[in-house]
Amino acid sequence: MDEQLIGDQTLKQSFLLLLEDSEVQGKVREIMLKPAVNRTLETTVVEDLALNDNTLTQELQEEGNNLDIEVIKLRSENEEMKEIIIKLKSLLGLKDSALNKSNEAILSLNQDKSGLEANLSTVTSNLNQNKQSLSEASSNYKYLKTEYDSIKAKYEEQEKKIAYYRDNFEEDLRIKEIYDALSTQTKLSTDNIFTDPSVKGLVACGIQEKYIFNLWDYIKAEVVKGNNSDQERIIQLFILLFNRFKLAYPMFELQRVKAGDKFDTQSHIKHNKSENMSGDIQSVLFHGCINTKTGKVLKPSIVIL
Repeated sequence: MDEQLIGDQTLKQSFLLLLEDSEVQGKVREIMLKPAVNRTLETTVVEDLALNDNTLTQELQEEGNNLDIEVIKLRSENEEMKEIIIKLKSLLGLKDSALNKSNEAILSLNQDKSGLEANLSTVTSNLNQNKQSLSEASSNYKYLKTEYDSIKAKYEEQEKKIAYYRDNFEEDLRIKEIYDALSTQTKLSTDNIFTDPSVKGLVACGIQEKYIFNLWDYIKAEVVKGNNSDQERIIQLFILLFNRFKLAYPMFELQRVKAGDKFDTQSHIKHNKSENMSGDIQSVLFHGCINTKTGKVLKPSIVIL
């Protein structure tokens, strides 16, 4: 396109130069001054030449204008191309910068990779050591599990024995516990009843009629006096021993008396703390016992009115 524009412009300039040439102008005059016989033809030729010259001039002017427009357009396009080139150079510069950063990132990743590979090697080594330790721990666990199962079996066996003794001898142990908690004075006062302070001796003394009723008489005297700090403990000891006594002598029972019952001189003994001479029982300090077969009161209950 640029070569065509340059060719048209050259043609126009060449034609204008020819019109200014003296020889060309002389030829034009000769044609205009020829005889009349050729006047019409010359006139026609001249007119055609003038017309053609005007038309050519107009066309050349229009072409020149078009060329000017194209030149302006080309200049504009040239400026746009310059801007595009600048942008491309900028992009190329960014690309180079990005490429450099990418190279740096790759170098950093390679360094990280080397570090990770070293760490992986260490971890693998530690893992192998841990596997060995785990294997040893597993062996120790199996040994300890065997020992544990053995000890557990022995423990369960002991628990069964303890449960058996607890179920069968709990009261006996409780009797011994209460007796051991008595004061020295109380123990001395009952040494004619409890001649053997062992568990077996205490139970043996307690289940004999003579000793159980002697113990009741001792407790009755202490309750009436009301100054023995062991009063509650010796009453508990009597009840436990009396329960054993009933196994051998089921006809004996403790009196079933309670607060609110009517006072009966045949069945009850009024304590000196009583406020009334008769009437309802306010509280029972110590239960007596009866023979259920005969209905006879063997030991009356001590009560407060």
